[in-house]
Amino acid sequence: ALTPERAQYMEYAPKPYAVVSVVFLLRKGEEHRLKSFQDLYTMRIGQVSDAFYFERFNNDDNLKRTLIHHEKQLPKMLHAGRIDTFISHDPTAAFEIKSQGLKEELVQAPYSPGHEIPIYFAVSHKSPHRSLLPTINQTIEDIHADGTMEKIQLKYR
Repeated sequence: ALTPERAQYMEYAPKPYAVVSVVFLLRKGEEHRLKSFQDLYTMRIGQVSDAFYFERFNNDDNLKRTLIHHEKQLPKMLHAGRIDTFISHDPTAAFEIKSQGLKEELVQAPYSPGHEIPIYFAVSHKSPHRSLLPTINQTIEDIHADGTMEKIQLKYR
């Protein structure tokens, strides 16, 4: 994701290759627990450390967070009851849940912050491959135009 901090040392392709949505996940049958941001104050929330979700969430020090290093840990933790919800990006969450066989056990919460994050290819300012960014950008445009990106994203569901 493009952030001002990362832009100091990375050069980004001008066009995002995808846009992801911020979502919260719950155990099936507990959808009533998370219908608004306020509900988060009563929950143990799993999240990837150093991930960007949305300003209000990232900057709220009153939320009870469990920080982990790898996204794939979150569905297992939620299923086992070690956390009450986790925040993620869709389709990443959908892929992890599907690949762990938890598609029938875990569901998206009714509450959604409505925040979408464009995802870009980036290359270090120090990389000799910076000159490839125009080619990368053209390829991104091509795979969107011919439907390839849509086919790729369907595999995550």
